[in-house]
Amino acid sequence: MSTKYFKDYINAAEDYQNFPKAISRPESPQKTLLKVMPASESPSPGGVEARDGITDAHVVQLRLLFTAWISYFRSLGYIKESTMDMLDRTVCKKSIELSVKDPKAREAIGTSEKVWSDLVDLFRVANPSLEQRSYGPLDPVTAGYDGPSSNVIVTNSLTLLKDLTRLDSILSMARNVLTTGEKVQNLAAQVGFDREVCAMINLCIKITARGYDGDGTSVEEDRWQGVINGCKC
Repeated sequence: MSTKYFKDYINAAEDYQNFPKAISRPESPQKTLLKVMPASESPSPGGVEARDGITDAHVVQLRLLFTAWISYFRSLGYIKESTMDMLDRTVCKKSIELSVKDPKAREAIGTSEKVWSDLVDLFRVANPSLEQRSYGPLDPVTAGYDGPSSNVIVTNSLTLLKDLTRLDSILSMARNVLTTGEKVQNLAAQVGFDREVCAMINLCIKITARGYDGDGTSVEEDRWQGVINGCKC
């Protein structure tokens, strides 16, 4: 997706807070902002990706969310925090709700290989971002980090907590979608989603394994503890 297209989407999303409501009205799908996939790009009738227009629109919306998050984790500050919060309240929250309540939505999300590929791309940039904001300092010889640093965690506690919550929300949605069945689970495995989740779990274990080694105030220790608790979720 080009940078120009992505920026156009962000501008539109900021002005259209009620987008999830718009795509939830099956009686007027022609009024939705998202364009349903053209017939030439639609999966074959017998394929595992067969979907109706409404659930297809939710899939597209979810993929746009992943595009925003990938850009965010790749370059912190590229996307305004207010925009990220708006996407959290609308697209992310709506997707989680659908994955709980709507079997068609679960199937549409789960049978889209592009969704799983996007998820893999997301965690491949999110994990190093979390590590960079939790570890320190970078060893110039080994090009690796010395280990979790309480002072670094305290400094980045606000963004770390928000991002851990975001990733936990997406993992909750993925867990719900994976209950759809073997076809969905195979698609997730084929793109390596399980490996990226394991990488995040290992990172969280390393962060929580080291105790507080800072020399700051009790307030700073509380901030550190908040991140540690977030890693344990």
